[in-house]
Amino acid sequence: MTLKILYIEDNILNIQLVRKMLKVMNYQLIEAYDGESGYDTAMVQTPDVILLDMHLPDINGLEVLRRLKRHPHLAHIPVIALTADDSSENYQRCMEAGCDSYLVKPCSRPTLLKAIVQFARQHDNTNL
Repeated sequence: MTLKILYIEDNILNIQLVRKMLKVMNYQLIEAYDGESGYDTAMVQTPDVILLDMHLPDINGLEVLRRLKRHPHLAHIPVIALTADDSSENYQRCMEAGCDSYLVKPCSRPTLLKAIVQFARQHDNTNL
C-alpha cells in the first residue's frame, strides 16, 4: 500500500523541498496551496497523513486543523504541523486543537520522515 500524504502549503519552494525529501520513499504526495482547497482535498482523497502549514493565504492552518478534527470522516487522520513559527504559543494552540506533531521549518529529512512513518504506523494499526 502506498502512503498518501497531503501537504497543505502556499509556498512553492517549501513544496518542492518536501517533494524532494519524500522522493526517496514510495509515498504519494498530494499538494494543496491554500486552506480551503486543502480541506476539500482531504475530503475527497482521505490521505493517511496531513502536513499542514500554519500560515496560509485564505484561512490559517489552525482553522483548517480545527475543521479537519471536527469532521468525523477526517478526524482520525494524523496532522503534522510543518511551520516556520517556533513560538510556544503557536505550538500550544496547535496541540490543543488536535495536532499530532509540530515540526519547525526548516526540518531535516530524517525528522520529517520519522514523524510521517510514526503516524502512518499508528494510523495503520487503528485501521486493522
